[in-house]
Amino acid sequence: MCVALEPDVLSISVGGYMGPSYRVRWEGGGLVYEAATTGYHSCERAVVTPSKKEWVAFWAALDAVKVREWAEHYWQPVVDGTGWSVEIKHGGWSLHCEGSNAYPPKGDSIQPSREFRRFCRAVSRLVGDREFA
Repeated sequence: MCVALEPDVLSISVGGYMGPSYRVRWEGGGLVYEAATTGYHSCERAVVTPSKKEWVAFWAALDAVKVREWAEHYWQPVVDGTGWSVEIKHGGWSLHCEGSNAYPPKGDSIQPSREFRRFCRAVSRLVGDREFA
């Protein structure tokens, strides 16, 4: 069985109202990248069409950080911090998770975990090495 490289659904955001915010979503056969210096008021917008090689590398990176094992919610009680959300449907599996000032896999720190930073780098590479988190 051959699984399509492109997702059925992909929507990823990270940021805070007082700091930079980033959003990537699959729409109409391309990835829409948006970045803002504060809040989600878009300052930069690009539509990117990743190559097959880039999709393969992205899915491999997600497997490497065990994204399929991430919990649904990660929360730390901090005001004006960083929020994030991930929704992916691809090849028969789906993920919907979100957090505020806590990150997978454990959610025990207000600093992004190694796995979350690697996830964000994979997103960055997928959208043409644009900044993402």
